[in-house]
Amino acid sequence: MSMDLWIAIGIIGVIVWGVIILEVYHSPVYSDDYINEEEAEHETSPQYEKSPPNSQTDRGTTRNVAGFPPTVDPDDEWMMDHQHAQTVYQIRDLEKRLLELHEYSDIAIDQSAQREYLRVEKKLKHLKDSLPSA
Repeated sequence: MSMDLWIAIGIIGVIVWGVIILEVYHSPVYSDDYINEEEAEHETSPQYEKSPPNSQTDRGTTRNVAGFPPTVDPDDEWMMDHQHAQTVYQIRDLEKRLLELHEYSDIAIDQSAQREYLRVEKKLKHLKDSLPSA
């Protein structure tokens, strides 16, 4: 290869790496406990939960046909109990997080901690309101 080609490859390499380094240098830096609210809602929304295998959802074609009372399946009861227990665990974890944020000494001046406190408080209230009373 000619020397001109090597010079062109070197210049392109320097430009590409220079742009990459500038992007890394100017990118925002988030704290370790930063939670993007949109991603957190996406992760906790029930529509994105893993569905059970077909063997657990295929109940036949005659189930709950008009004129027949709906049958109670033990799997359905277990699923409701499991969802209730998961909600209780989430409430417990959010209460711990809220207590940690409440005891955080710099929360008066740390805006991200204030936003996190309000987000956790809102989520906790929503979960408590949606939890059926036993």
